[in-house]
Amino acid sequence: MRVQVKTSQAIERQNGFSARFLLPLDQLQKRYNPELYYVFMVLRHHEWVDKIIIPRSDLLDLHLIKQIGTTHDGYLNLYFSFQNKKVVCSEIDITEFYNNFNDFPVISH
Repeated sequence: MRVQVKTSQAIERQNGFSARFLLPLDQLQKRYNPELYYVFMVLRHHEWVDKIIIPRSDLLDLHLIKQIGTTHDGYLNLYFSFQNKKVVCSEIDITEFYNNFNDFPVISH
């Protein structure tokens, strides 16, 4: 599988924190074989604490169907809000993708 890692610094909020990510729309719209996965990682208190792991096709569907994120100058701007292990973007609950390693094989050594 292909993996694209995006990072952001946490912005502290009264009830949790948020993080902002940018990604090129042409990358989001392109089909990949094998599929591309986005791993959105948040740096909070000097630790990589929370990860949103989402297949490109699922993110594209969320963008096209549920209008997740905003577009500007060829980029998709995503603003994730984290509160008590719940993740929301554009008022859409995306918690199912929180630390979602389901499609990644377990490596034992």
